[in-house]
Amino acid sequence: MYTFTVKNLSLFIAGIALLLALILRLFFIDNFRSEKLYFRDVQRNVIQSLTQLDSESRQIRGTLAQLDSLTFSDFSTDYQYPFFVFHQGELQYWSDYRFVPTYEEVSGEATYQFQAFDHGSYVVHRDTIGDYEIFQLLLIQTITNINNKYINSGYNPRLFPEPETVEVREISAIDATNTIIRYRDHSLFVLLANAPPVGYREHDTAKSFQAMVTTLIATAIVLLLFNLYQQVQRKLRQQKTDSALLTIIISLLVLRAGMIYFNYPYGILPIDLFDGKQFAASSVNPSLGDLLLNSIAVLIIAAYLFIYYRDSPLYRRLLQTQPIVKMIVSVVGLLLSFLALFWHYDIIRSIYYNSQWTLDVTESISFTWLRNISLLIFIINSISYFLGVHIIFRTCISLSQKSYLPMRVSFVIALGLGLLLSTLGLPPTFAMVILGGAYFIMLYLFDLPRFLTRLSYITFLYVFAGALVSAAACAIAAYDMYEIETLDNKQKFANQLVLDNDILGEYLLHEAGERIKNDPLIKNRLFSPLASKDIIRQKIKRIYLGNYFDRYEIKVHLFNSKGQALDEKPTFTYGEWKEDVSSLRFVTEYDNIFFISQNESVLEAEGGQRYYLFLDIENFGNTIGSIIVELVLRRFTPNQVYPELLVDRSYVPDYSDTDFRYAIITPSTQSDEELPNQVRFTSGDTQLFDYFKTYRFEETDENISISRGDYNYLILHNQDDEYIVIASPAYSFINIISNFSFLFLLLVFTILLLLGLYSVYFLFRQENLNFSTKIQLYLNAAFFMPLLALSITTISIISSSYNQEVDQLYLERTEQISRNLVAPFEDFTQNDLSTDDLSATVNQIASVTETDLNVFDTSGKLIVASQPLIYENGLLSRYINSQALVPIREEGNTKLVLEESVGSLSYKSSYVSLRSFHTGELLGIVSIPFFESLSQLESRIIQVLTNVMNIFTFVFIAFLIISYLASVLLTYPLKYITQKIRRTSLADYNEPLSWESNDEIGLMVGEYNRMLVNLEASKAALARNEKESAWREMAKQVAHEIKNPLTPMKLSLQLLKRRLAGEFKQGMDAKEVQKMDKPLDTLLHQIDTLNDIASSFSSFAQMPLPKSEPYELAEVVKRTVNLYAEENITINLDIQGDEFVVLGDKQLMGRILSNLIINAKQSIPQDREPDLRVRLQKFGADRVILKVSDNGTGIAKEIQNKVFLPNFSTKYAGSGIGLAIAKRGIEHVGGRITFDTKEGIGTTFLIELPLVTKQQSVVEL
Repeated sequence: MYTFTVKNLSLFIAGIALLLALILRLFFIDNFRSEKLYFRDVQRNVIQSLTQLDSESRQIRGTLAQLDSLTFSDFSTDYQYPFFVFHQGELQYWSDYRFVPTYEEVSGEATYQFQAFDHGSYVVHRDTIGDYEIFQLLLIQTITNINNKYINSGYNPRLFPEPETVEVREISAIDATNTIIRYRDHSLFVLLANAPPVGYREHDTAKSFQAMVTTLIATAIVLLLFNLYQQVQRKLRQQKTDSALLTIIISLLVLRAGMIYFNYPYGILPIDLFDGKQFAASSVNPSLGDLLLNSIAVLIIAAYLFIYYRDSPLYRRLLQTQPIVKMIVSVVGLLLSFLALFWHYDIIRSIYYNSQWTLDVTESISFTWLRNISLLIFIINSISYFLGVHIIFRTCISLSQKSYLPMRVSFVIALGLGLLLSTLGLPPTFAMVILGGAYFIMLYLFDLPRFLTRLSYITFLYVFAGALVSAAACAIAAYDMYEIETLDNKQKFANQLVLDNDILGEYLLHEAGERIKNDPLIKNRLFSPLASKDIIRQKIKRIYLGNYFDRYEIKVHLFNSKGQALDEKPTFTYGEWKEDVSSLRFVTEYDNIFFISQNESVLEAEGGQRYYLFLDIENFGNTIGSIIVELVLRRFTPNQVYPELLVDRSYVPDYSDTDFRYAIITPSTQSDEELPNQVRFTSGDTQLFDYFKTYRFEETDENISISRGDYNYLILHNQDDEYIVIASPAYSFINIISNFSFLFLLLVFTILLLLGLYSVYFLFRQENLNFSTKIQLYLNAAFFMPLLALSITTISIISSSYNQEVDQLYLERTEQISRNLVAPFEDFTQNDLSTDDLSATVNQIASVTETDLNVFDTSGKLIVASQPLIYENGLLSRYINSQALVPIREEGNTKLVLEESVGSLSYKSSYVSLRSFHTGELLGIVSIPFFESLSQLESRIIQVLTNVMNIFTFVFIAFLIISYLASVLLTYPLKYITQKIRRTSLADYNEPLSWESNDEIGLMVGEYNRMLVNLEASKAALARNEKESAWREMAKQVAHEIKNPLTPMKLSLQLLKRRLAGEFKQGMDAKEVQKMDKPLDTLLHQIDTLNDIASSFSSFAQMPLPKSEPYELAEVVKRTVNLYAEENITINLDIQGDEFVVLGDKQLMGRILSNLIINAKQSIPQDREPDLRVRLQKFGADRVILKVSDNGTGIAKEIQNKVFLPNFSTKYAGSGIGLAIAKRGIEHVGGRITFDTKEGIGTTFLIELPLVTKQQSVVEL
């Protein structure tokens, strides 16, 4: 029977997963490409949104049911959908200030209806309670005449997935039922069947299958990588390091190539991370996700090389090659280190150039998740670069040991090759060569790579040095990309300057002309001969020709119905103007707009670029007057209040930086070089271009960029006799430092995080850091943790205080302006001032103060605005923000600041009440929008943040060095003591340490020196003990060897003596018998003597080791003296003191004293009266002396130095070990024994012992 077996389970499961993914992809997912499913999803989204809208409607009804009269404070502002409350057709409440419909636009009987407005379409929900009607709006589509980065037309993406493919309109009789979106019993709108045109894949079921397929393929990839890991481990066990590396590289290349070729995972499950619209650099890096995976693959290879490169056979063979080969490999390796840094730099530069976000912290501090992924890529590449350069450096060091040339020479050659390549325009760049070379010099001088595998503080310094170089390279990348983008924007800006016709300006001028012709105010004022005409000019300039036309000097010429000028100038009639300008060479795309080029002139007009707009004003088919609008190009653009809000990007060149200054310069003729160049036009400060007054343009290539001071200049040749010079602020050095600081601190944070994980690993392994490393880390932590907390607190406080300061500044500015408006506005409320006159006053104040003023009445309705285009284009409604009415009108406050938005542009608006000077009555509300407020706040925060980061970074780097030096100084005494302790031994003499300072180290040194003293005493005691042990063993052997033959010898002699006595006594006289017994008796006596000596040796060998305990010496002395006192011998005992506590063996001390007394008695001749004296007295504060004196014969001079030697005795039958035992016992407790003798007079033995204090006695006990 056949049995199916699986040898490689991981590969088998991976194959099954890929097969299932393929089946789902081919047979299921494609079936979800259906317009029906798209329709069903839109239907579901509409139902969910209207259900939520109904829930909010019930809350609003509940609030209204409890009210007697409606006020704005009765409603909260946390409703998701805008709503409006009408009472008998009058608007009573609005929750949204951006769009407020009229009652006629939303009224009707239907509960739900689709309604199209001028600026969008909505589903309108109508509800009633009492006399109140509630209208809620669900946005379907936004329609604007302006499209830019803040405002765009389009369908609601919450309702319509893929909204760019949707088309919605009202229901007609011919529409199919399957295209109508409904809610409950209400038909809302038609979703056309041709949307989306390429099918739909966003259905929930389709998403589930897409996620399943993606997961299956990801599982297969993980299993393949696991199988790869097993193969690599198998090869490593077989010591096939190079084969394992090759397997890793090929497997990762094949895997990544397959993912890119099949567009996985974005081709199955669209993910922003893998969306080429977000980032696309090349076919290798078609998305940010692919770049991330590629970086991880490089990191895997670098990590493998870092761990196993020394085990590689190729590496070993390389070390054994010829010296010339080693030199070449070293040079190539160092050149590769420069290229590795360039690769790291180029990846970050690619992210800057090909993405829709920036890593420049000086431009933005908003961190989106894609920007965070980019920073993660930077971290991964930094680690890869660090590991790669470490491997190259260690390899080059090993190769240079037996090479022809030292490492320094190889480095110089590699540096020269790198600079040559950069000069030829090839990678690496000059900056990367210099930076990489500096990094190599630092590694070489301090030999930092040697410490990477040793966990010490130098290891951290090495890692931080790598982080410093990596951050510096990427900061340079940010600078380079800024220069490239700025130059590109300058060229686009220059291209617009050299164009004669302003295409966008012509279009906007035409649109403005159509509105001017239909303006009733202009018609009335132009028709009335007595009315002031200034209001016409002001309205045309401020309302119809604002913003974009700020680059032009605007002149408005008015003519009556006969074509006669209503001004003192010009003196020409309308017909004469039109006849002279209406030349074929001046015509444009529009019939009533004419363009005069740079060198042309008409009538009294001066030369220069200009436009003329001719308008015939008609009323009921009759011409009542004419208007000529003359636009003269000013060549500079003043600050605009609405920076880009009202600019349609469809007609504006695509360059982001508008902070440019430019000049039009005509060079002097070559025949008269002393004359300066003529600066014909300048924008901004003319001093910026003073340098070009003497510049030799004829020696300049076209489109050359130069730098001078704080500005960069682009020179563009416009015409034969004209050059355009565009100036922009140079990328400041502090910005480079700020980017460096940000990236460096990011790497430091990563290092600390990895260090924390490594510390956990160390904790489990129960390993410890050395003491100096701990000191350095503790010093850093003690310094940087408070600094970090202080930095965060500082940024928070400055941000908050600046926010309050800005709000207060806005309010003060608004209050100051409002004071000038109170009087004219009060006249307006009393009908003493017309709306047009009020508008003229507001426009004048707005022009002087360079602000935009909006004036509302007490009901919140707009009366006049200095920039009405934002309202006319439907970007804002003509009603005030309802949150301003509550505090000002209903709570009596005078001012407040609110955060508002138009599209995606967020800004702040200040509101101040207009109150009568006489009555204090609320007349109206003034609003000033500050569109730059949030950007200014972000700029301020960026400035503070970058300053803090810069300080933090340089303090961090400085403190790393300082802490290292401090730790060296702090740990030097410890290393010094360690070296001394390492040399301490029992065999040689140990020198004491010398330390002059009386600090903690001095105390430790003192204790160490005292330890040495005790050690020397212990060495002496140990030597004595060893010697005594040897004597004991020898005495034991001697006693054994002597006693063994003595007993039989004695018995034999005694037997011989008895036999001789019995056999030879008979017949001998007594003298002969005595003479014969005397030798035998002598031998027997000698045998007894030898037996006594052997017994003494045996007793010495059996003597216990002396104890060390405190005891009272006086008691021992008294007891011993009393034991030896006899009637005929007097021992004089003299004890001077009460207490004599010493340390030692009490029994041994008694034997020593007994031995001395016995020796003293035996030394006194029989004819001399014995005089023995024993005296005990203190000597100094901590010593005691015991004297034993006699009046014996004394000790002869020639034997005085042998008294304490073992086996020496002056007595015939003595063993000679008594005094030796005495000396050993006394010195064992730190005392000493000496003697003073005079021959024939007597001898005094002195025993000196240290006293024991009470504390020492307690401790010993």
